[in-house]
Amino acid sequence: MRHFLLASALILSCNLISYSQNKCELKIGQAPELRGLRLGMNTEQVRTLIPLLDIRPPDEFGFAHAAFFFDRMLDAGRSRLKFNSKDISNISLQFLDGKLIYIGIVYADSIKWDSLEEYIARLNSSLNLPAVWESGSFDKTLRCDGFQVNAFLAGGTGTLSLHDTTAEQLLATRKMEKKDNQKQTFRP
Repeated sequence: MRHFLLASALILSCNLISYSQNKCELKIGQAPELRGLRLGMNTEQVRTLIPLLDIRPPDEFGFAHAAFFFDRMLDAGRSRLKFNSKDISNISLQFLDGKLIYIGIVYADSIKWDSLEEYIARLNSSLNLPAVWESGSFDKTLRCDGFQVNAFLAGGTGTLSLHDTTAEQLLATRKMEKKDNQKQTFRP
């Protein structure tokens, strides 16, 4: 019995070590910076990098968004940017309470990746990300403490998104509370 308990404890500790090695331990403050953009930046900090950015007014939940198409810009407009838009087709940004909670980038088709694995390897090395991505049908996801990174290829062209999962959960809660409140206050 004693040997069984010892063996069970050893197997359990090996499984825990293996689990922790296959999990992203980065915190939201360690989320990668994408060309100067970081989760948690306020709208004015983002506008400093992309002055022409048109951020929609926040809705009743404090949610706002913006999209910018660099591939449609003239060179004169590009010179006003403090944001390195090289090899980027477009960018999508989302804000909650004036803070950046989502960065989505579609890269230009000037760089074609042979496989998603090749693209992920480059992301890992350039952004210092751990190689513990989860595979989906067409994408890969890196789930960390308070944020996640998603990557996929569209015709060999890379797409990358960075999400503040805590803020997204807060937004979902606000929407659910409104829905529940509407049901509670409904009078036939």
